[in-house]
Amino acid sequence: MNRRQFIGSAAAVSLTAAASFARAHDHAGHAHHAGHAGHAHSAPRAYEAARKAAAHCVEAGQICLAHCIALLSSGDTSMKDCATGVNQMLALCGTLQNLAAQNSRLTPSLA
Repeated sequence: MNRRQFIGSAAAVSLTAAASFARAHDHAGHAHHAGHAGHAHSAPRAYEAARKAAAHCVEAGQICLAHCIALLSSGDTSMKDCATGVNQMLALCGTLQNLAAQNSRLTPSLA
């Protein structure tokens, strides 16, 4: 398995786990927030597992992207497609991480 396959597989597994968790806790999150509008700061973190999975993807993606950039800067273009894919994955996982941290109702849809 090469680096691209590993990063892609790790991201897919993490996002799948995050999506499953987010769907399972979506209903509970809505029920909790119905009685506490405006008090999100005291709400439990319904999407904590999704946030952690996304954070793991961001961390791995940053390391991978740095490696791709180092190769690209030395003239090796073999990782250009990987760099593009990782950059897109970072945008998606960073957004998921942010929404999950805010207990956003959009978290399950994005996951």
